[in-house]
Amino acid sequence: MRHVVLAWLLLGSLALGQERFQPPRAGESGQVQTALGLSYTVLVAGQGQPLSQGERFQAQSEAWLADGTRFFSTLENRTPLDYVLGSGTACAGFDLGVMGMRVGEVRRIYIPARLAFGETGRGRVPPDSDLVFEVEVTQRGSAIILRQPPAKGETGQLQGGNGLTYTILRPGQGEPVQPGERVRAHYTGWLPDGRKFDSSLDRGQPFEVQIGVGQVIPGWDRGIVGMRTGEIRRLYLPPELAYGARGAGTTIPPNSALVFEVELIAHGR
Repeated sequence: MRHVVLAWLLLGSLALGQERFQPPRAGESGQVQTALGLSYTVLVAGQGQPLSQGERFQAQSEAWLADGTRFFSTLENRTPLDYVLGSGTACAGFDLGVMGMRVGEVRRIYIPARLAFGETGRGRVPPDSDLVFEVEVTQRGSAIILRQPPAKGETGQLQGGNGLTYTILRPGQGEPVQPGERVRAHYTGWLPDGRKFDSSLDRGQPFEVQIGVGQVIPGWDRGIVGMRTGEIRRLYLPPELAYGARGAGTTIPPNSALVFEVELIAHGR
């Protein structure tokens, strides 16, 4: 599965998904000019603390060339951009333009070619192209808790059947995951002694899979069902719902119970 940032740089034009994301207008008023030649317009004000360097956030976004040709949109498949500010995965102008945004804010960012992809271009972006992005920050700081080892003896655990227990660390919104749906999530997995054996965060890529059809271990099929978008859940899996007597490679010994923290980013058919 390709990182969503690479996908939006290399894929073609996608369908417009929401009314407020409109093609850029030339010479609009209210633009804020920066010292580096980048400018932006706040279309919708946000709330809370501004985004800062190194912070993970989710956003909906569309992007155009200066002539109004759209080359990227997160809206068609309803999968938000999952990004660490300042990571350099996108162009420098994107990082500079998003800095300081707040949750709920919609910002139109005008990026000169030298802060975009310069003389080389990229994908459907020709060399020496000025770019226009519209970005709506929908969520911030989602993954910080997932970097922590599991707490021992925590309260509030719920029973999931067949020895599975879980704790809801942060509630989500919307409809719950149903068997057969595809989910997009970040996760970290530990052995019971606190040793981390895998994390999607280390790779910078959310994990995408169909739930309830045997594509993952039974504890995931059972533990993810019922989650809602934005929810963070800690799953405690007995060995029989994990990798059982066979274990997994050199990192998960046979008959190991496992602990996962999972953040649901999106789900659907």
